[in-house]
Amino acid sequence: MTNYSGYMGKVVCLDLTTHGLSEYPWSDEERRQFLGGRAMAAKIMSDCTGTVCNALSEESLIVIATGPLTGTGAPCSNHFCISSLSPSTGAVRHSSCGGDFGLFLKKAGYDALIIKGRCEEPTWISIHNDSVTFRSAQGLMGLGCGKTQITLQAETDEKRGCRVKCGMLVIGPAGEKLVNCATVVSGGREAEHCDFGAVFGYKNLKAIVVSGNKEIPLADTGKNRAICRQWSAALRSHPLTGSLLPKLGTMGFLSLLNSNGLLPTENCRRGSFDNAEDIGGEFFADRFNLESSGCTYCPIRCERSAMLDRRPVRGPELELAALLGSNILNSDMGLIVRWSHELLEYGLDAASTANTIAWAMQANEEGIFKSGLEFGRTGNISGILGDIAYKRGVGAELAEGSKKLADKYGGDFLCLLKPLEMTAVEQYTGHIGYADYLRAAAASSGQCRMTDFAAIPKALIRKPNGIASSFLKPVLAASEPLVKLLSRLPDCTTDSLPLFAHTKALDAAVGLRMSLGEYIEVGRRAMEADGALNEKLGAEAEKPCLPPALIRSHREARRARSREELARLRDRLCSIDMKNISAVKLPGRE
Repeated sequence: MTNYSGYMGKVVCLDLTTHGLSEYPWSDEERRQFLGGRAMAAKIMSDCTGTVCNALSEESLIVIATGPLTGTGAPCSNHFCISSLSPSTGAVRHSSCGGDFGLFLKKAGYDALIIKGRCEEPTWISIHNDSVTFRSAQGLMGLGCGKTQITLQAETDEKRGCRVKCGMLVIGPAGEKLVNCATVVSGGREAEHCDFGAVFGYKNLKAIVVSGNKEIPLADTGKNRAICRQWSAALRSHPLTGSLLPKLGTMGFLSLLNSNGLLPTENCRRGSFDNAEDIGGEFFADRFNLESSGCTYCPIRCERSAMLDRRPVRGPELELAALLGSNILNSDMGLIVRWSHELLEYGLDAASTANTIAWAMQANEEGIFKSGLEFGRTGNISGILGDIAYKRGVGAELAEGSKKLADKYGGDFLCLLKPLEMTAVEQYTGHIGYADYLRAAAASSGQCRMTDFAAIPKALIRKPNGIASSFLKPVLAASEPLVKLLSRLPDCTTDSLPLFAHTKALDAAVGLRMSLGEYIEVGRRAMEADGALNEKLGAEAEKPCLPPALIRSHREARRARSREELARLRDRLCSIDMKNISAVKLPGRE
């Protein structure tokens, strides 16, 4: 139980070996310190994982945690966090995922699920309110993620005699085959940048279906409604969350990356692509997009859709457009749409798989790993994706992921890039020390990281080279001391910082007051818990960084822009008629 609103007050542990169900203690002090979602999962993983634990073992945990704002109506608040150990690195990983699974988990009465053990046979779990049922998944084995969800929806509807609103979490063939690049899918969303599909597959857990009709309590319904309305309006008025993302989706950032010399090209050997406009958000919006949609409570609606083989499918996002576009020298958007759908059906993580393919292309070029993959050659990619998912032929090695391949074959060109993380705050202001903590805090409250984009001052977007931007960039880059000060002033609210509405929403929906600094400290605690666990396990977490070629490309792009600005200023000065200026009478002078 809890004295806070926004929570359901129950965290449960499911033992797949015994089919047992037990409640996990989670205090109000822990709710304040870790909120939920990302930080909650980090804390549980750190507390419950032993010093010796393999990701593919009965002892390994899967933690699925919602945030206190999940389902409260706050903008972009339908996210949940899924956490486990990585089969690739042995380190803890987290993924914030959209869709409706988190919403229905709370409606069933749970803030989080902790899953341990291993089923003897392929199993799927049905959760409806207080009822948890383990069912055979033999008939689902081998099915793609889309087909699995259609089948489970039909079976659930038939059993209850009506159309059931529910959330699902499933794996595809890649997870069943324990592919290191395998992920988990919920609706049309994947748990990005993780390889938990293999963990589910090892545990013989094909799917979880959850539904419920319990009310999510709110501290102040009227105040919460007003805050959510104001916050949504602020998001709609921002040039990123109100214009670029709704119109172009995350692919709208591709042209920004290209102009800044940060677009991964040819396995990151370059930072710009001559045909970038053919794989960007503008081109997709004009030629492919059927409609724009989004998660429940989302005013941004950044999800795209396209027609493939005479049926609508989910459109690609920035990660895939860059990593299976410019990074392998492909400029065919139609192929990117096809590969996006195939990856989702196989249950393969887009970024991990695409990074592996680009690595293999360069390794093939340099003769250290012959795979038949070549930059600019696209006819064999669909076949390779299937080979990876089913571990066939060369796909059996590619299924290990680029990091393990690089460790095995050598070659100093491993790039573990996530293009979306090269946009937004870092894109305009350089590295900000607390940016990662803010993202982790948002994922802990149950929100999509897209809400963080609105924290970027509008001037930096509309006039990135203007006078106001020149002043703001160094101020933001040096603002961590201010955040530390805020964290020591618990009575200091964010009323004067309208771009940060997270803490206002926590006050209205949960009854939990905290300053911006305290909020960001939640993200810091999450990352510190991860570090402590990884140290205990002797594992090293992935630390994606910009390859030297992209750093050089970015610097060259900045210098080129500076030269252009100086040239424009010189032309403007040369066009001024100095005689007319000298003849102008100033006010108050004869």
